[in-house]
Amino acid sequence: GLHMPRIDWQMWFASLRGCGGSAWFHRFMVRLLEGESAVVGLLANDPFPAEPPRYLRSWFYRYRYAPAGSDDWWERELLGRFCPPVRLEHGRLVTRGVPRSESREPRPFEK
Repeated sequence: GLHMPRIDWQMWFASLRGCGGSAWFHRFMVRLLEGESAVVGLLANDPFPAEPPRYLRSWFYRYRYAPAGSDDWWERELLGRFCPPVRLEHGRLVTRGVPRSESREPRPFEK
């Protein structure tokens, strides 16, 4: 079969199924929380250089190409939460015990 290893391609399919239908995304979050170097290496840069995160949250965005002449490649619009905030407990993702502050909407990217 066709092998599509790119994480952005996999994320597109995950968005079609939603959080509950994305087993690979759940494994991805577990490995990030464990600090698995092979999985962190899939990202453009390591957002957790000192230690693995204690919590993860994921958001759903709609991306569009930026208008012609813009310095940006794309524009994005926050649609809502993809998966609830989670933490790792005995190798499993759990939502209990995650601080309420982790449910805040993300801040926009700074230029």
